[in-house]
Amino acid sequence: MKNEKFLLAVLFVLCLGINNSFAQFYVGSNIGVGFSTVSTQDRPDNLGLLFSQRLGVSLQIPLKSYFSLRAEGRWSSQGYKSELIFTDANGTPLGGGDVKQRLNYAQFQTQVRFEIEFIYIAIGPYVGFLTGATRKFPDQFVTIGGEREFDVKDEYRTFDVGIGSAFGFLIELSEAVRLELGIQNTNGFLNTLEDEDFSPFESSRNFDFGLQVGLQVNLGKEKKG
Repeated sequence: MKNEKFLLAVLFVLCLGINNSFAQFYVGSNIGVGFSTVSTQDRPDNLGLLFSQRLGVSLQIPLKSYFSLRAEGRWSSQGYKSELIFTDANGTPLGGGDVKQRLNYAQFQTQVRFEIEFIYIAIGPYVGFLTGATRKFPDQFVTIGGEREFDVKDEYRTFDVGIGSAFGFLIELSEAVRLELGIQNTNGFLNTLEDEDFSPFESSRNFDFGLQVGLQVNLGKEKKG
């Protein structure tokens, strides 16, 4: 874990340091909403999509008129929901509800980004550090003490890595400000489970997709010549 954190720090500092060599760069913020689930080989029928959110900041350095490098740090919620069916002593269904498994990450991503006119396409690797995980049961679920939501961070690994992509449109609001509207997707490569005894699957990988809105401000100056 120490080596992974060191590699992340070096990569992020290098990306941020690139702006010293270029006269033009953008800083921005973005917010996104969508749905998340998990990729697993033993996918149960009751596995569903969970509403997810993300909030981030970015630094983008144009290398060519159509090609840029971008570093982004963001908070991102992942997870899934699964349907829980309640039965009586004879096994007769009495109703059901969704169990919501939510994982929150601090993610850092580097992207290569292509911009042609008002369209952009981006792709790049990310690393994530788990900041919290909860399991929330529906109101019909009865526990000792009446609790519905439990901290389950110990059941998950603290480190994740994957690849993210985005596609969207750029709207120039002024010479220095532009708006981003697009769709994004992330795919995790690693098994997130630390303790499989409390999970319906043997392994799971994060997956999400959704809409994203961002605002970018050009804080540099156009290079002359």
